[in-house]
Amino acid sequence: MRRIKATFFVLHAQPLLEVHLDFQPLIQIRIHLSRHLNIYATAYTTEMNQRGRGRGSWRGGRGGQNRSQQYSSESYSAGVNGGQSNGTDNSHGGLVNIGVRGWRNSKAADSNDGGIGKLREFLERKGSPPSGPPAKITKSRTEGDVFIISVRPELVERMLHLNGFSFAGASLTVERWGNDHLPVLSISPFDQGVAGQPQGQNGFVKQAQPDPSQIGPSSTKAALTQVLAKRYNPSLKLLDLSALKQDPDLQQLGVFATPATESKFFPVLMKICDEVWDTPAKKAESVESIIVSTNNLATVLDITTLAATFPSLKNLDLSNNLIPDFEALKYWRWKFRDLEHLVLTNNPIGSLLDFKKTVMRWYPKLLKLNSAEVRTPKDVQNQQNPIQVLPPYFQDEAEIGAKFITDFFPLFDVDRDTALRNFYDANSTFSVSVNTHAKRVQHEESNHNGPTSWDQYIRKSRNLLKITHLSARQSRLYRGAQIRTTWEQMPRTKHPSLNQHPADWLIECHPLPGLPDPNGAGAPSGGVGGLIIMVHGNFEEMHPQTGKTIDRRSFDRTFVLGPGTGVGGIRVVSDILVLRGPGGSEAWGVSSTYQDLSTAAAALSEPRIPHPEVPAGSGIGEPRPGKSELQVQQEVLAIELSFKTSMKLEWAAKCLMENGWDVGKAWVNFQELVAKEKIPAEAYLVVN
Repeated sequence: MRRIKATFFVLHAQPLLEVHLDFQPLIQIRIHLSRHLNIYATAYTTEMNQRGRGRGSWRGGRGGQNRSQQYSSESYSAGVNGGQSNGTDNSHGGLVNIGVRGWRNSKAADSNDGGIGKLREFLERKGSPPSGPPAKITKSRTEGDVFIISVRPELVERMLHLNGFSFAGASLTVERWGNDHLPVLSISPFDQGVAGQPQGQNGFVKQAQPDPSQIGPSSTKAALTQVLAKRYNPSLKLLDLSALKQDPDLQQLGVFATPATESKFFPVLMKICDEVWDTPAKKAESVESIIVSTNNLATVLDITTLAATFPSLKNLDLSNNLIPDFEALKYWRWKFRDLEHLVLTNNPIGSLLDFKKTVMRWYPKLLKLNSAEVRTPKDVQNQQNPIQVLPPYFQDEAEIGAKFITDFFPLFDVDRDTALRNFYDANSTFSVSVNTHAKRVQHEESNHNGPTSWDQYIRKSRNLLKITHLSARQSRLYRGAQIRTTWEQMPRTKHPSLNQHPADWLIECHPLPGLPDPNGAGAPSGGVGGLIIMVHGNFEEMHPQTGKTIDRRSFDRTFVLGPGTGVGGIRVVSDILVLRGPGGSEAWGVSSTYQDLSTAAAALSEPRIPHPEVPAGSGIGEPRPGKSELQVQQEVLAIELSFKTSMKLEWAAKCLMENGWDVGKAWVNFQELVAKEKIPAEAYLVVN
């Protein structure tokens, strides 16, 4: 069996994170751990033993098969020779239990049975010998994320060699299971304790001191659990795993006595963490920071299980190690996606030219590197949403579209017949489409967060991705009097007030030329002008008798308005309604940059001293035909900064542009340049 020595633990150094934990005497257990850690670490060290020749567990290949089988056999023998259970289910004719994990991450998990059927077929197919009868799983059951199978003893090794194979896009962990051959013996969860046992500090169950003459896997595990308890600080949500080889309690346990026990120690420790904090939510809530400094690490390969155990970690200290380059960190390239602070001081990697740039690229939410700020929370937010959300664009000088919207939706809620008479005619068209795949956003104030029923809409839905036949598409485009019949069959609605809840709406309006002339087949000039109005929002679906809310929907509605004989001299040429599950209104919230612009524009709209470079009637900072709202707001912001700095408009605009039109940053940048005397005299206004 090929053994891999974990490169742990030599230096003495103070961790960079200023945290101190209480180290109390551990229960005294003098024991050589090789046999017992072999039992515990099967799942993790099989992966380590398969590194080397071939592709091994990483790609479902067979490169590490022999080493895997040797390891499994050795572990099995160690358990038997030590008087431990071998994982055999004696109540079922000598069957051996094997646990399979990782299948819930597969594509097959979306099937009705959760992927169990396909997984069972996969295991039997891959576990069958080249000749002879095919492998047969005698019995099986599911416990949480573990699929436990029972097979005949002669099939055990063939099943165990599937460890690391890829199943429907997910890597499987296959290991002995049952009784003392669980990957780690069961312990009480972090928060709950065990009835009849005293609860220790930090929520760990106090373990009775074992009798040295009765040393076994259970007592070894109890000792490691106590080590973990001492190194956990609940008030700081910190787990301190620094200088492990210098820990006298671990030295007493003999963890580092041989390369075999040393290489298995960290995976076993992580497995205990998996059972102490037995859900992802508990891990994220209980452990935000981990220190792994001063452990003589030349690669994170030896502690790679840390990322799988604590994927939501926010702070990680790897200082005072021997990490030379990013090749040694590559195992965590796509891990720790929520990491905010990384410490790598006193590592050779810190001298690389692209050190900071690469670390920031690997960890997009990182705020601090070696205690120095590299991003602000606002930078992270902008990075996650690189396309800024602008205010809605509503070009409607005659306010025809605005009046239509304010009149239409209240009528649609309470009097649809009047809405039809006022705005629709015999040539108006209407269609409704249902998007059943859009994600729902849960609303705490609503009692209707279950699956949405679309029964009253689906037969009318003209979703062109679903309806492919021409006749069906044509029959679901309703015209004239058909619209009344369709609306009568649709549920009652209640839209939020435009005046009281404007943030719940996103409405845009644009001119639309070339519409059909209602007085003829079409004008020689190519049609008449109209408007296209796009409305996004939410509404409540009401019970027809009680008037109570029975569901929530989000919608997108597009109106094409043209000249007509309806109220206000308009008609609805086309009305397209798209429905989806409730998605809220956060998606169209205006980005902070443009909120700053709007605030500045509102402040400048108040009467004040005229700017020397803005003569009356120049139009600078004022709406004009053909000028976008964004341009107006930027001009206003430049005037504001010019007043504040006494710089010319050109220079004020340049300063704002270089600081992302953020007034605060522009002002700070201006002060820095003034202190360095970097602003030329010609940048300032001439005061008479």
